[in-house]
Amino acid sequence: MKCNRNTTILTAVAYKFITPDTLQYQAGVALRISLFFEGMPDAQELINDDFENKSLHLVAIKEDQIIGTGRLYFATNTAIISQMTVAPDFQHQKIGQNILQMLLKECKTHQIEKITLSARVTALDFYAKFGFKAIGDTYPSVKTGVLHQNMELIPNKS
Repeated sequence: MKCNRNTTILTAVAYKFITPDTLQYQAGVALRISLFFEGMPDAQELINDDFENKSLHLVAIKEDQIIGTGRLYFATNTAIISQMTVAPDFQHQKIGQNILQMLLKECKTHQIEKITLSARVTALDFYAKFGFKAIGDTYPSVKTGVLHQNMELIPNKS
């Protein structure tokens, strides 16, 4: 059988909620550190903020590699999405979109009234496509100095 050089074999991406006691969690932390806090001496402390151990963690997995993450924290009637990322080689393949949609679906099952996040200004258009609205002024992140914007979504109550 002759192989066509133009054939691309696509492998599926799996999405999974995980807990901090799994190897996948550690790989997700490593991805977040590499993309958010690379070279910072307190990177592990920055990951382990007040929300880390109280949050749901979602990972995107392709061929046993963690290629994306998202974190969801529930407060009273509010959810906070944070530390969403996709490895650079896998961006623009709808992985971030799928992560966000799964986190939003989880919010719906908990009947959340408001969802908030702090987005890098480079990601504002991405979140706006899902109905998030900018709130207040942009500001430099306390952790990284990167310019961010608070955003919120009030889910439909249908």
